[in-house]
Amino acid sequence: MELVARLFRTDLVAAVTFGTLRFKGHSFATIEPPWDNNKRNTSRIPGGTYSCKVKNSARFGMTFEIKNVPQRSDILFHKGNTSADTRGCICIGLEARPKEKPPTITKSSLAFQLFLALLENTESFELRIFDPPKTVVKL
Repeated sequence: MELVARLFRTDLVAAVTFGTLRFKGHSFATIEPPWDNNKRNTSRIPGGTYSCKVKNSARFGMTFEIKNVPQRSDILFHKGNTSADTRGCICIGLEARPKEKPPTITKSSLAFQLFLALLENTESFELRIFDPPKTVVKL
């Protein structure tokens, strides 16, 4: 059976993208930068399906890298609570707080430990990212 994680992007608040990552019966809050035409270090990655591979990052330690992102590389899952903590990566927390100044996710270190524990002895998994539906207004 193939491991699949699903990221449902939900809110765009003050230059922040919030989402819910569902994996192995658990849900995590996520925070990413807003869409900026897939620019390196400033944009979230496009919605779609990606493979994720285990990686030992010099900065973040053991984590998973999101592979095959068009025109991008080194996109990781890691700890972080605000959009200032991510430059195109996906930060994991326990709860989204969009009304905070700045908008934040909570308990990122704990959430990330739990995420890695769920992936113990796992080399890879599939990530499916779903953007919110676009609203069409007919006049």
